[in-house]
Amino acid sequence: MIKSKQKFRPGLLIAFVLLSLTFLTAWEAVPAQAQVAAQAQASSEPTAPSGPLRAPGQIVVKFKPGFQLDGLTSPLAAPPEIQPLLARLGVTRLRSLGDGTNVFLLYFPGPVDAALQVAGADPAVVKADANEIVRLEAAPTPNDPLYAEGKQWWLDRVQAPAAWEITTGSKDILVGVVDDGVDASHPDLAGKVVAAYNFAEETPRSRPGLEGHATSVAGCITANTNNGTGLSGLAWNVSLIDGKGFGELLFGFSFDLARGNIFAINQGARVINNSWGGRSANLAVIEMIEYAASKNVIIVASSGNSGFNEANYPASFSRTYPNVIAVGATDYNDKVVGFSTFGPQVNVVAPGSGIWTAQPGEGYRAINGTSFSAPIVTGIVALMLSVNPNLRPIEVRNILEGTADDISGEGYTLKTGYGRVNAYKAVLAVKNNDLNPGKRNSLKIKVAGVDPAKVRLSLDPLGLSFKLDGTGQVQLDGLGRGTYRLRATVAGQGTVYGPVEVKFTESGGLLSIEFALQNLKTDSASPDNWVDQARFFDARPNLALAGAFYFAPTGHSLAGSFRQYWEEHGGLAVFGYPLSEEFQEISETDGQLHTVQYFQRNRFELHLENAGTAYEIQLGLLGSEGTRERSFPASTPAQGGRYFAATGQNLSGPFLQYWEAQGGLALFGYPISPVMEENGRQVQYFQRNRFELHPEIADQNYRVLLGLLGTSLAQRRGYI
Repeated sequence: MIKSKQKFRPGLLIAFVLLSLTFLTAWEAVPAQAQVAAQAQASSEPTAPSGPLRAPGQIVVKFKPGFQLDGLTSPLAAPPEIQPLLARLGVTRLRSLGDGTNVFLLYFPGPVDAALQVAGADPAVVKADANEIVRLEAAPTPNDPLYAEGKQWWLDRVQAPAAWEITTGSKDILVGVVDDGVDASHPDLAGKVVAAYNFAEETPRSRPGLEGHATSVAGCITANTNNGTGLSGLAWNVSLIDGKGFGELLFGFSFDLARGNIFAINQGARVINNSWGGRSANLAVIEMIEYAASKNVIIVASSGNSGFNEANYPASFSRTYPNVIAVGATDYNDKVVGFSTFGPQVNVVAPGSGIWTAQPGEGYRAINGTSFSAPIVTGIVALMLSVNPNLRPIEVRNILEGTADDISGEGYTLKTGYGRVNAYKAVLAVKNNDLNPGKRNSLKIKVAGVDPAKVRLSLDPLGLSFKLDGTGQVQLDGLGRGTYRLRATVAGQGTVYGPVEVKFTESGGLLSIEFALQNLKTDSASPDNWVDQARFFDARPNLALAGAFYFAPTGHSLAGSFRQYWEEHGGLAVFGYPLSEEFQEISETDGQLHTVQYFQRNRFELHLENAGTAYEIQLGLLGSEGTRERSFPASTPAQGGRYFAATGQNLSGPFLQYWEAQGGLALFGYPISPVMEENGRQVQYFQRNRFELHPEIADQNYRVLLGLLGTSLAQRRGYI
């Protein structure tokens, strides 16, 4: 066992699319693709480029326990405690996520946003959410000639033949496929589907969609093998449960997909493949994940095909639910493919390029996407469960991660997770009852000099956030090979201590790190990798960097995506001069580490999870952060103004004109206060800034100015 101790002395401590559409009583009978088309035509507010789409006239509601709701479909039969809510919304019909869950889909004639406000405030409701529209991950076009020639090369790559020496799968293990419907008549899938339901069309008759996505997924998992026809499957003998949640044209609804999973669970599935993804952490999907966890069911999900570091659900639930396994894609050369969505949610990767599998009818095709990496992992999980059906989800995940082949050469990374799966090693570990192979490293952390309750630690690239015990210590066990970055922050301060690099090159190591936070001044003993963020506010000489714009009044440069955002959204008039260079800071709002840059009137934040979208750069919630200790009275809707039920505030007059002209909700957020007087002038606070009325300015275009909230925050944090 490796033991080392390092001591460090640190330096200075320091927003979905609203689809407003009149609901028709017969809406539920309209095919999914027609619903989506109607939404696009009838939407009354702009659609966020990458935001979740919502089913009109539908919301998902979780009622508090204590009501008898099993079998409830008509509002007339509802318990008296929830009758007022159903009457206010004009609910025409209800559908249960599953008896005992207390979660229902409500149909009503009216806008979704208003219904969510009403339901969220009702005393009988725990939470309300939209019914998100999600779509299957479309497969990218192959561009490598090896893809067309490789056939089932991936079976050898994950060492499936060696795993088959131990097991080819058990008929007692049932596998769910929640997708666009399996072609159960395909020669390689004949006899495989033992239960099916079509939730997209509300009929027991499942049928493959136009894309044939589910059929291709199922072929990877358990194609009939040794039958002289077509393909070999990973888990030869397991059976399938088909929960069809998609209609045609790759569209489906989160509620139907969640119901498909619950159907598979209730039919006895031990592992369920979900090769689809949505943009939000939807209520119905959360409830499904929790229900699966309560039944010891594993959810395998594709990470997505965007090629960016971003969230995709249900895959991103792997960060908070140990029964979820998120899968990225590799190619023939064991490299992560460019389309594979990555990030701290990815547990493992599997082949996902040039995957030969079944398609509806009697044919076969080579296809790409993380949609086909996930079923390879699902098939391996089915083999593992065939050896030991009593495995818990966390044990399955640990074994998959611990036996994965390190294709990066660096251990764990955001793109590869713990590596490319290896069926033989995973099944062998199960056979040997080795429940945590390859993940036996430990990191012991001690913090001195401050109240342990105020210290927050983070470990990247895992994206872990954790606290100390009462003695200022914590030990993290079960770490695999890899290079990790440890940071420390103290509540109420913006300074980030670190990162300290921690590297495990084998299994079974112990490293100890001690933070001595009592030293509050920079000195020569501070190692170079500790960051005193105040130094980023020191004026710099004009270094004439390519693409950079230097501001002599403050001595700072603006470049890259921050410069582009600054110029496109108002520049000097809206944001003022830069006060700092770019640096990393913990956000008070989400507790996450972001690259930021301070300006006189705001703070820019880089959100890599939204890379490639309009939300990659966001403004800090400086208005909310700066008024956290204050409370504001609600406003009364005014004629000629705009009332925001979300915050209970009204916006009118010159402030409304400025808000609309300069970017509205996307730039400034909701108003969080009424118009009031501060320091002799009228002001109004918004989530991201403060408006000030300057009637003394002759040019009406400049009578509304933004408050210097960026400057104020930098002063409060001791940066300037």
